[in-house]
Amino acid sequence: PYLKSYNEKNGTNLVMVEPKTFYPLFAMYSDKWDSVDELPDGATIGLCNDATNQARGLHLLESQGLITLDDSVESPTMYDVKENPHNFKFIEAEMSVLPQSIKDVDAICLAAGHMVNAGLSADGYLCQSVDNDTYAVGFAVRAEDKDAQWVKDFMDAFTSQEQVDRINEKNTPTLSWKILFEGKE
Repeated sequence: PYLKSYNEKNGTNLVMVEPKTFYPLFAMYSDKWDSVDELPDGATIGLCNDATNQARGLHLLESQGLITLDDSVESPTMYDVKENPHNFKFIEAEMSVLPQSIKDVDAICLAAGHMVNAGLSADGYLCQSVDNDTYAVGFAVRAEDKDAQWVKDFMDAFTSQEQVDRINEKNTPTLSWKILFEGKE
């Protein structure tokens, strides 16, 4: 979605090179509840205030059967919740500061990297998003270069076991991202 938006705004034709390199974990966190089933009626859920990540949070709630969204809206906001049988209340905040409100709400929905950046654990999520492949991160090139030898050489080097080991040495994949290289983790 980010690449599509960039292309539309800038008149470019960039494409993602395969394989995609990783996806940032997007999940629901709570310091009050241990499972989605424990969320009480009337719970307050913190959502990101940017359109893309708020839509991801809402779709996450919908995938758990907690709400129903207006399916005619491509990028729903909290105002597009069609059915809210648990009478959840929604607040929105900037993604990087949302972890600071975890004590003030019942749950928050955001990318795990922001939990880590706030000094909090990203392991104890209640549920995770099922749309990770849609938001995968990778390398983008001009469409006419996608099959160029230099792109293939670069991807071979970047997806080598040596590089995977180097990345894993610096990061904890289960916390904020997961390498998508086939057969490598």
